[in-house]
Amino acid sequence: MKKIILALIISFPALAGNSAIIPAWKTGSDYQKTTTQITVSNITDRTIQFQIKFYSQDGAVYDDKINYKNVSAGTLGAHKTALIELTPSQTDWGYGVITHRGDAGLVAHGRIRTTGLRTHAIESVTINNGLPF
Repeated sequence: MKKIILALIISFPALAGNSAIIPAWKTGSDYQKTTTQITVSNITDRTIQFQIKFYSQDGAVYDDKINYKNVSAGTLGAHKTALIELTPSQTDWGYGVITHRGDAGLVAHGRIRTTGLRTHAIESVTINNGLPF
């Protein structure tokens, strides 16, 4: 039984194929400002088309105040890194999905930053255990 469980754990990232879950994101603009930044890096010698969808806590697609840097229309050049930032216009939270076509070639990582009068905190958001997808 232990061997079966271990085999499932080891092979799980391969089941994801060419997508990865962003397990958490947050924005906030009350007394503290909370932003989420996601970096997506192309680790191949070819251009990759990708898409990110964010879902808010109520299941709706979140598309309010998303800034994309170093990426054009979902196209990420070879060995380039894009920065996607969710800036607060309201307090919201949820998860996201990154998808692309083709073989594994992207890695991603996230961070949630909260700043306030006496507060500065950064949470790390691990995406696909740091493995290519």
